[in-house]
Amino acid sequence: MYSLIEQLLARCLTGLVKGYRRLLSQRLRRTCLFRQSCSEFAVAQLRERRLRGVPRIIRRLQDCCGEYSVSFHEHGPVLRTRSGRLFASRDLNPVIMSETGRVRARRIRGMVAAASRRVAELESTHNPPELAPEPPKSPRSSCEITAGV
Repeated sequence: MYSLIEQLLARCLTGLVKGYRRLLSQRLRRTCLFRQSCSEFAVAQLRERRLRGVPRIIRRLQDCCGEYSVSFHEHGPVLRTRSGRLFASRDLNPVIMSETGRVRARRIRGMVAAASRRVAELESTHNPPELAPEPPKSPRSSCEITAGV
């Protein structure tokens, strides 16, 4: 009996998620952060784990809808959610990662431009004092005194 009720609830939730995907997803939400969208993840969890997948779905939605930051490591970009969970670039939507890459490139170009302006400014304001010219060396006279012979 419990299994039948659980199965019916899981099917109802799956129907709600699929309805959301068809009717509201494109109107309400920007592109999902993850390669497997949150609604696809929810359907997969409900199919595999039934109601036991609900906590995972909730955690995934919290990760996707909350604040996040992207840091760049030697192996590629890493997304850190507000809850502290880390996701590698293979788990993330390529659209999001390309936007992040463009933002990073803009930041780097801006930093390089600011640094070059600062260098030019320092070069223009800092003129090193000119060195006094060395006195000319006097030529040797033709009559040198040599000691002993």
